[in-house]
Amino acid sequence: MVQSNTTHYLYYANLEVDTELGFSVLVTQKGLWYKIQVAALYFAMGYAMVVLINRLLKTRGVSRRRVGLVLAGMAIPVITSTIYLIKSKPAHA
Repeated sequence: MVQSNTTHYLYYANLEVDTELGFSVLVTQKGLWYKIQVAALYFAMGYAMVVLINRLLKTRGVSRRRVGLVLAGMAIPVITSTIYLIKSKPAHA
């Protein structure tokens, strides 16, 4: 979808190069498919976390620790992608 073809605009609606700060910055405008993909990704991650939390509450011992580590490992990409999406505008805009 992101490769240069006739449906590229569905992922990135607009691409511009901004040189206001003295160096080139790629400014993107997200398209419809980008938003759909983000929603599907967050739904899948949320569902997986609910399943893992349910498993965490039902298990004991070493398995419980393993599930906790998987949840902690999942938290890192969830947090960083959320920060990226919140700050998706260029710093100088």
